[in-house]
Amino acid sequence: MRVVMGIALCFALAGCAVIPTLEEDGVAISDIVQRVKCELAYAVPNFSGRYPSGDYQWMKYWTAKVDLTLDVTDNSSVKPNSSYTSPVTHGTFTIGVGGELSNMAQRTEKLSFTVSMKELVENRNINECLLPYQLGLLGNLGLEQWVASALAPAENGQLTIGFHQPPSGKPASIPIVGPSVNAAPELNPPPAKALLTQATTALKTGERGVALATSNADRARALALKSKFQATYDAVNTAYGYVEATTKQLDKASNLAWQAAAVDRDATVKLAGPDSDYLKKIPTAAKDAGDQVAKAKATATAAWELLPRDAPLDSIAHTAKFIVTLGGNVTPNWSLIMFKGPGLTTPFASASRVRTNQLDVVLGMPAVAGGKTLSDEQNRQLFNIQLDALRRSLVVIQ
Repeated sequence: MRVVMGIALCFALAGCAVIPTLEEDGVAISDIVQRVKCELAYAVPNFSGRYPSGDYQWMKYWTAKVDLTLDVTDNSSVKPNSSYTSPVTHGTFTIGVGGELSNMAQRTEKLSFTVSMKELVENRNINECLLPYQLGLLGNLGLEQWVASALAPAENGQLTIGFHQPPSGKPASIPIVGPSVNAAPELNPPPAKALLTQATTALKTGERGVALATSNADRARALALKSKFQATYDAVNTAYGYVEATTKQLDKASNLAWQAAAVDRDATVKLAGPDSDYLKKIPTAAKDAGDQVAKAKATATAAWELLPRDAPLDSIAHTAKFIVTLGGNVTPNWSLIMFKGPGLTTPFASASRVRTNQLDVVLGMPAVAGGKTLSDEQNRQLFNIQLDALRRSLVVIQ
């Protein structure tokens, strides 16, 4: 009876399952994120020169998609074994009693974030990166070695900017940072004469912009035919800037002309002959100028498309997994005249904690330059990482 009660007590103690606490609390997780950002900041190359022909300028609008998985698994087991011996007439009678109870509890936490290359480079701060090296994701993640190795084909010239746009990617964009077309200061609204003056100013400003956009677009085409990459981009960029500013002025001229016509229609004293005739011509003139500026934009775009501009690399990915196992066991045993136990076999009780931390990083061009939405290429890399993890788990199970 005592043996049975002892075994029952062991089962009761071992059966209290408790979900493990994550050793990485909020502060430690924040340190992990900081560690990843710091190592990435010093891993990515410097973007020198001018966009887009300068060194590594093709990476300027890339983003880093980071997934963290923090997993803690606790395993415990109790294997009580005992024997009871009683003398009989011609010897001894022995009975052995044993049992086993095991328990596993698991907790998993996942964290995902996206950071741009521009943010990483601009926020390099050695003071924020003075974190002590520890185990797992708080140790050396090796991101600098990974990035240097992945970029080696581009650094050595085996892969270069060219015409090789991937099906799921996009070529280098044309950021509009060109000059603006300055208009005259705003005048007060009505009467119709004031509105006509504003419309006239906007139209003339727009017509000047058309000339500037067209001249820069033609220059871009001439430079593209000579394969002058940076000069072509600068001319295209300037032409795009004038196109954007000019379009705004022409739209403004049309809207002001419409307002002036509405005010003049209801006015007691209407616009005189020349002013009235000119007001009627503004919408047509603005439309003609809009057609010309659209042609200038098309010319600039065609010049840009003549040049090789697709990045030498579509994306790069990295996975690091850290597994730390802590365990122990104990086997108490004692012998009485008639009783031996409770640990005739080893171990009587054991416990272990396994911490599995995984870091997945994908660098690549997002769906839209400057945005956070992942491109199909980045999603493809993340899917491949998940597929590889599933494949490895199936191998372990087999």
